[in-house]
Amino acid sequence: MLVAIIAVCFFAFALVSAGVSVLFAFLAGKHLFAGPSRLLGVYVLASGLAGGLVLVLFGLSMRWSVVGDAIMKSPLLGCASWGFIGFGWSAAAAFAVGTFVRWVFSRKLRA
Repeated sequence: MLVAIIAVCFFAFALVSAGVSVLFAFLAGKHLFAGPSRLLGVYVLASGLAGGLVLVLFGLSMRWSVVGDAIMKSPLLGCASWGFIGFGWSAAAAFAVGTFVRWVFSRKLRA
């Protein structure tokens, strides 16, 4: 019963991460096609894809545990969930870091 509860919590977190993924993919796409800040969009998308790939591989390696086996019982659902978690939070972190770096450099140029 505990494994089922943990799996449901995992898939709920994956659902939230899917929303985060869509939001930051939209923001990265907006920056990708907007003039001078194209590098931020490329950085966010590349970081998100790398994070998604790493977490899918991590999820595939978790088949040895009871919880990991329950999550990966359906590989399509499990891999998609791990991918959404990896993409969403990697892209969010990359967007925050990229925006902060751009803000710092724009302040130095003004001063």
